[in-house]
Amino acid sequence: MVSIPSTERRKEVCERIKKIRIKHFGKGHGAQKEMARALGIPYTTYRGYEENRTNDEFIKLFANKFNVSPLYILWGDEEDSTQSELASAVIIDPELGVLKSRKYKLLQITDESMEPTIKKGAWVGVESLHEDENINGKTIGFRDTGGKLTIRRVAVKGKTIWGIAENPHFQEMVTIAKKDIIGKVSWQFSRI
Repeated sequence: MVSIPSTERRKEVCERIKKIRIKHFGKGHGAQKEMARALGIPYTTYRGYEENRTNDEFIKLFANKFNVSPLYILWGDEEDSTQSELASAVIIDPELGVLKSRKYKLLQITDESMEPTIKKGAWVGVESLHEDENINGKTIGFRDTGGKLTIRRVAVKGKTIWGIAENPHFQEMVTIAKKDIIGKVSWQFSRI
């Protein structure tokens, strides 16, 4: 659950929500009502979220509807969501507790290429590889030929690194240059 304890932080979150509403619906009379309609919630409920209160369910709904990073809403990270860095992420497993804390690249999956393992819209944490770490069989993040961050399962054959989609509808295998590898996928989270 997201907790936004300080009044100042809460105001910043509400300002970012308002900024996105203005971008999509303008400042004019009725813009808040249009936003509420787009989200499928009552106008008074939306107005409250924009003015001084919010919760994790609303942030998830809002982020999904307007294709923005929840991290942008919570922390104001202006970078492209596929390149956002979590300075100090903590992974918490409900059964095992805190697993580890490191620096990650946060990447949102924008296609179905890794389904059913990783669903479209899921967020993944990519951590740096250790020197000479074996990546064969691992899911890695890399920059494709167009510079876009993406992920694939790796198969190493000799000196060639192949990126393979998990979804059988994506038959294309890609070669990956070592210099384009960002790291290995360590965790993922998605909406159930």
